[in-house]
Amino acid sequence: MVTTVSQHPAVLDYADKAGVTLWIVRDDRAGRCWAIDLEAVEKVGWLKRHRGGWPEVFVSLTAFRTISWQEWDYITGPIVDLDEPTDGPAVQLALPLFGGER
Repeated sequence: MVTTVSQHPAVLDYADKAGVTLWIVRDDRAGRCWAIDLEAVEKVGWLKRHRGGWPEVFVSLTAFRTISWQEWDYITGPIVDLDEPTDGPAVQLALPLFGGER
């Protein structure tokens, strides 16, 4: 059984800026849902690398409250690319090596 859930910090930040107030977790197999107020996540969550990759915010399911089953479509509207640079494209900086230009 799952005891903690996680989400990338950029997703939570985007949701907060978009006016989202709840983080809802849905267990399709068990037919159960839980919710937590986004403002509470900062108090009860912790930041940790997920499987050696990007850091994610982890929250124990015990911090969530049980809610009624939530139906939703899997994809509606545009897909948001949270990795898209906001200040222009990423650039590899040139480093002078051994006193010379590269």
